Amino acid sequence: MNTILDIFYNKVIPEMLHGEVDCEIIARIICNVNFKETNKILFAKSDCPDIEIPTLTINNKQDFDSILSKYVVTMLDFYQDFQFASIDTSNYIPYIIATAIANMGKQDYLNPEIYFQKRIMAIKDNPFILSTELVPLGHNENFNCELSYIVNKEKPNEECPFSYTLVASNGEETFEFQTIRFYINDDTAYIGAIQGKKPTDKNQFQKKVQRIIYKANEGITEDNQLYATNPGSVITLTSFIALLNSYGINKITILPYGIQRLNDKKLLYHNLNNKLTNLENDNPIKLKVINVIERTSSYFDKQPIIRKQLILSLLRFNYHLSGNLLTEENEIPMISCNQIKNGNNNLLNNIYGQCYQSEHKKTNQNG
Repeated sequence: MNTILDIFYNKVIPEMLHGEVDCEIIARIICNVNFKETNKILFAKSDCPDIEIPTLTINNKQDFDSILSKYVVTMLDFYQDFQFASIDTSNYIPYIIATAIANMGKQDYLNPEIYFQKRIMAIKDNPFILSTELVPLGHNENFNCELSYIVNKEKPNEECPFSYTLVASNGEETFEFQTIRFYINDDTAYIGAIQGKKPTDKNQFQKKVQRIIYKANEGITEDNQLYATNPGSVITLTSFIALLNSYGINKITILPYGIQRLNDKKLLYHNLNNKLTNLENDNPIKLKVINVIERTSSYFDKQPIIRKQLILSLLRFNYHLSGNLLTEENEIPMISCNQIKNGNNNLLNNIYGQCYQSEHKKTNQNG
């Protein structure tokens, strides 16, 4: 049997049914498996309360086997220069399969063939150049400095294979805006997260940029629920959408939150609590376990907030510059951003125009 399929059917599925796939690191994923052609269902087992156990539906085994094999080969090639967190080469395949399943949304479990095909095309459809060097966007009059961006390859376990970061620089110092994790399929950009780094001591240039960022709040009143959106996230999203539009990509979709990501924390929390009851009070490991439990429990409250902030950032961009309706399909928010108008915020207008013109000009020159 094909090595990839052998690993999937004889290792990943049996371990996934019990909530832990061992690929040197432990991938805590759990789901039932439905072989639709034969009406055979393998049921997962867990004594962990409050976890949602989805069912991976293999609609046509021949098609599924083909696309899964193609997906793994594509990812092995894509990540051939990437260090798999010190994972031994023998565990690359189960790691790739397990992390892919971990990032599935509810609808993806019903049609995994479509999911894997999308992930394959995401590698091929990316219009941005992957580089360790910043791509210049030119001088920005609002910040009175140079703007640039960088698109990086993300780790295999992230919800998206690429990340975008907007950077401001005065030639000596830099300021990094929030990072957007994304991938592209045809004319649609799928966004998984907008996240910033933890604040550190800022130099004078960074403090100056931070002050100007708040100008993104002009044009919206404090009683509007969108006002609480992080203005830095709105600036980053505005620059990103401008670049997408310059490539003819006009649809933005927010990826559904992966069921297994929350299951991972719940399973860890459950397992640690079980371990805690078996430790004596004077055991030095007990305090470490308690600390991990506390960090894990805080994760449950953060995730709905992170996803909400992502949706609010898109709504906020729409409020200032687009005016299109945000729609939903299978509980997945999406918006068409092909009718950008001169909006009610000078800073965002400027950012959008600069980024669009800079990339559009390069696109025409290369074309």
